[in-house]
Amino acid sequence: MNAKKLIDSNDKPIQVLQLAESPYVGGITSHILTIMEAFRDDKTFNIHVATIEGRRTDTTLLDQAQATGIDVDVLSMGNTYDLRVLRQIRSCIKKHKIDLVHTHNYRATILALLASGKCPVIATVHTAMPAKGYRMRFWQWLEMQCLKRMPQVIAVSHAVHNWLLSKGIHAENIRVCHNACPKPPANLTEVNTLRGKLGIPLEVIVIAYVGRLTEGKGLEILLDAISGLPVHLLLVGDGPLRSGLQLKSRELNLNVHFTGNVTNPFSLYALSDIVVLPSEMEALPMSLIEAAALGKPVVATNVGGIPEIITDGDNGLLIPYGDTQALRNALYRMLDATTREMIGQAAYRRWEKCFTPEHMKIRLERSFIERLTT
Repeated sequence: MNAKKLIDSNDKPIQVLQLAESPYVGGITSHILTIMEAFRDDKTFNIHVATIEGRRTDTTLLDQAQATGIDVDVLSMGNTYDLRVLRQIRSCIKKHKIDLVHTHNYRATILALLASGKCPVIATVHTAMPAKGYRMRFWQWLEMQCLKRMPQVIAVSHAVHNWLLSKGIHAENIRVCHNACPKPPANLTEVNTLRGKLGIPLEVIVIAYVGRLTEGKGLEILLDAISGLPVHLLLVGDGPLRSGLQLKSRELNLNVHFTGNVTNPFSLYALSDIVVLPSEMEALPMSLIEAAALGKPVVATNVGGIPEIITDGDNGLLIPYGDTQALRNALYRMLDATTREMIGQAAYRRWEKCFTPEHMKIRLERSFIERLTT
């Protein structure tokens, strides 16, 4: 059945289940929330959301969905091998009369394929890095075996597309669909008010990093790079490196503010003059797309999917990973107000052209229909 016949034959919207493996703050949660918003008034596809419950207290996906009036099915899972969750997934599919399950990350994909029966499954792959540790490498290997049996897989960037090719996924089965960010809300906290709350003088340049405080993000390098620069650094997020980074920032006598996890960071982006992402690898980082939506200039590493967002010298500055001096030089260049303004405007134009929910929705609709007609 071709796409037109599929749509014409349905007198009701096609029911699509977004299945997340946890409700935690992060890029996948932001992506699912953007999908929900993009399809909110769609006449062809009706979006439902389910998530496996997390072991942490972080329930960002549930909280954000509830705030927009969308219910989320929470699937309980007592431990890693609790297969009773399969019955819950089947029940969810039956309850909502699901036509297509769209999964995000390895556990959701594996469980959906085990539970879905004849209901087709399509997976979005959000990473382009080999897993660390024997346990995670096993789960990543198992996910790849599942993906190889699927007629279509969505990659969030061309970098992920190429990584999937290296893992044995056939090129004709991969579709690239970039992440997106909605237009930031108009009711952001006033910048000067927020600076006052954080104790940041009005004239000081603010650099923001938004993401997990974990290995591979280049955060120790970032602290070294800003040493001696007249800036204040916001580290927006949390993770296992927090205490060590706090200690190092004190030793270097840096002005660093640790915000912890923030479910809606747009006011902090608005406060910032520069956004930085010095990671070792990124598939397609939401923080750079969110920064672009607010017209913020960025400094980031030339790795993974980042060059699909940033063109060096146009809408941002790209540097090699691990090069402290290159990072310092790029940040120093961004201290010039004219440079920030020019690059920030180019970043916003890039967001408008490529990374709005409308652009993402078109690509997702095409992938959904292709999967349903395969």
